[in-house]
Amino acid sequence: MFSINAQDKSPLYQQIMDQLILFVANGLLQPGDKLPSIREMASDLGINPNTVVRAYSELERANVIETYPKKGAFIKEQDMGTRIEEKAYKDFLDLVNRYIQMGMDKTKLFQIVEEVISDATY
Repeated sequence: MFSINAQDKSPLYQQIMDQLILFVANGLLQPGDKLPSIREMASDLGINPNTVVRAYSELERANVIETYPKKGAFIKEQDMGTRIEEKAYKDFLDLVNRYIQMGMDKTKLFQIVEEVISDATY
């Protein structure tokens, strides 16, 4: 179910987090579903278990999952629409700030955003 994209520049733990949020938003994972153990996921993905620990810790801190000693990690009940909007806002803010730092003006950024949205596949 989970996968790692070596071409993606985002950290591996972030890729795991993003996929989990997407799986919950799309209904592939439901509140109460048990996640793979840290060792199991690390082994399946061929990554260091500490990477999975970080992903699960961040997800727990964000109230997406809850962990119970000796039982595992489980999906929490939540409004995933809001989570996705928050992530989109943060991702877009980071991207816009990067281009502003490179000297792009606001008018050009608006033009690009409008073009991207009209070209997007829904």
